[in-house]
Amino acid sequence: AIDSVRNQLAGLRRLRAQVALAEKDLSDTIIRAPITGSVTVKHISAAEYLKRGAPVVTLVKLTPLRLRASVPEPYAAAVAVGRELRFTVDAVKGETFRGRVTRISPSVNPETRSLTIEAEIDNRDFKLRPGYFARAKLVVEPNARVVLIPSRAVVRYVGLTRVYVIEDGRAVERSVKLGMEVDGWMEVVEGVRAGEQVITSNLSRVKNGQPVEVESSNDSASRVTGEDRSSVTPDVSMR
Repeated sequence: AIDSVRNQLAGLRRLRAQVALAEKDLSDTIIRAPITGSVTVKHISAAEYLKRGAPVVTLVKLTPLRLRASVPEPYAAAVAVGRELRFTVDAVKGETFRGRVTRISPSVNPETRSLTIEAEIDNRDFKLRPGYFARAKLVVEPNARVVLIPSRAVVRYVGLTRVYVIEDGRAVERSVKLGMEVDGWMEVVEGVRAGEQVITSNLSRVKNGQPVEVESSNDSASRVTGEDRSSVTPDVSMR
């Protein structure tokens, strides 16, 4: 009788071990995603044999998103982790989004002469999608002021960059050093001062020292202005 009980207990232990193995096999059929996200591509179908290491689905993380941008070399030294980045996307009209710089490349791209940065974007409202193209502005010197002139006032010829400033009723040619162009305005690093007037029309007929007269009814001249320093970051993508 004792041997019979022992045999039954041994059989029970074997059955429990088999149940544990079956439960392990069942749990192995459940694939758990390493991140919270959405499925963009399914690589297999139901009942299809799956090889070890084969992809099952492609996931994308919807929040937070990362925005990658290129900052021109002249502004690379002013970029810092934590600076605010503002951007718009064509898919969401009339809204400006914000993020913070979280990573800065240690080196400048030798081909584009630009510095790659990454910003983190809070997307809890899911208005943004990975892959959107964005137009971004990064404030690199929040308290600085820059001189801006209309882009149409700039004359480029044989490698020289010039503008015509109105002094005592005459056109005076000035060589200028330019910075960034933003929404039809050009930053002037040196060559003109805020408050001066530059000629913006009929530039092909203007000569140095030529008498000029500004008519208030047309757009032939523009006053040089000062604005907060910001830079447009082209080649922006979101992922």
